Amino acid sequence: MSNPAHTYESFFVPAIFTPSSRVLIEAAAPRPGERVLDLACGTGVVARTIAPLVGAGGKVTGVDISPDMLAVARTLVPEGLTIDFKQGNAVELDAPDRSVDLVTCQHGLQFFPDRVAGTRHMRRVLADGGRAVVLCWQDVATQSLYHPMFEAEARHLGVEANKLTIPFSLGEPGELRRVLLAGGFASVDVRPYTITARFASADQFVRLSMLAGSAVLPELAGKVDSLVDAVQRDCADDIARYRVGDRIEMEMSGLIAVARA
Repeated sequence: MSNPAHTYESFFVPAIFTPSSRVLIEAAAPRPGERVLDLACGTGVVARTIAPLVGAGGKVTGVDISPDMLAVARTLVPEGLTIDFKQGNAVELDAPDRSVDLVTCQHGLQFFPDRVAGTRHMRRVLADGGRAVVLCWQDVATQSLYHPMFEAEARHLGVEANKLTIPFSLGEPGELRRVLLAGGFASVDVRPYTITARFASADQFVRLSMLAGSAVLPELAGKVDSLVDAVQRDCADDIARYRVGDRIEMEMSGLIAVARA
């Protein structure tokens, strides 16, 4: 079976995380010379995009709990850029107080076992006047094709659907705002956003989504091959609805929060 972290980078990043990172970076507005911490950096798309914006006078550090994700991230740093990728736990963050100007977290906070502990660390490491920009998906029921696909996966795995829908578990604006304020931020602005996700292979959409998803969902790890045909059959009508030629195209909705220290 292919490496889930490589599939995450090749399948999810171009379709989902590159367009959503544009939303994040527009709101974050990184400036030359700034120090940036990208939490739950995954394979590094946000860090790679921000690094040239802060320039040689700035510093970008990416932290993720997954060594496999970080191994992929380190191979993708463009020539001439320096990004420090470190393995670490966002709820037990080993970083000095007031050491960065900007914290980014793209679709990671919802996975933290203690979200408030994570936002406290975000606030702790920010210098006075710093800001954190956090993206989370809205509820799975709003997510086009992924809603029926997760339901099918849960049915065939024999688990509760909420075991698989963690990526969509922090989709209520009031709760996202509460978690950030509880972390000690002075002000938090939350607004919705929408991207058009374009996946390169309609025929392989279910398999590649499940394989890439297994990088962050342990319930899927090692079970993709045994499940994919059944899930594909269950979702055939839904796949056809979002098929555009050889691709899958669908809107995905999220929340963006800008929290100020």
